[in-house]
Amino acid sequence: MAHKLLAGTLVGGLAAIVAWQALKADQKQAVTAKVQKVATGALDAATDYALEVLDITDGLAADYGQRLSERWAAVKHQTQDQTASLAKAVMKKDFNAKTADLREQLAQAREEDGAADIVIDQTQA
Repeated sequence: MAHKLLAGTLVGGLAAIVAWQALKADQKQAVTAKVQKVATGALDAATDYALEVLDITDGLAADYGQRLSERWAAVKHQTQDQTASLAKAVMKKDFNAKTADLREQLAQAREEDGAADIVIDQTQA
């Protein structure tokens, strides 16, 4: 089949060359003008098609970005709500009052040592 395609292409090409050579100068100009007109029309149609596809793609991308942003905001809000409800369930109401003396002792220890942070390290004992 490939041999038939190649032979057909060669014969067709030779026939086109012979036909082109047989044309007069004004006929060649007319054929050239028609070919250029058809080629220009095809390029214009291809450009219009590409621009339409680009517009549609941009619209879809913008819509997808908007939906993704809204979805992310919903997930973030839901996570914050779940974190707050978990914190309420785990922490007792008087947590700050019960740990106030511990925070005060830690603050005094830092002031006495002059250290910026309290470091617990077994290797320095």
